[in-house]
Amino acid sequence: MPAYNGQPDFLGLPPRSPKPRSSGLTHVMDKGLNIREIEGLFDTAGEYVDIVKLGWGTSYVTNNLEKKIALYRSLDTPVVCGGTLFE
Repeated sequence: MPAYNGQPDFLGLPPRSPKPRSSGLTHVMDKGLNIREIEGLFDTAGEYVDIVKLGWGTSYVTNNLEKKIALYRSLDTPVVCGGTLFE
């Protein structure tokens, strides 16, 4: 049995360029994640996350918005407002 290299053999995924990428961007919607959930997301999949969108007007009602934005910035990940209020 071949050694596991972190990718299943049956998917045949192409190599991924390192961040910051100019193509093949992955966009993640933050639907109200708290600080610990953001940290967990980036511990697990941070190398794949290129842009975070604050969804459904959560940027308007989030108590710790400044902390969340600061955390995303410290992770070198742009964060944008989204949802019906901004579209």
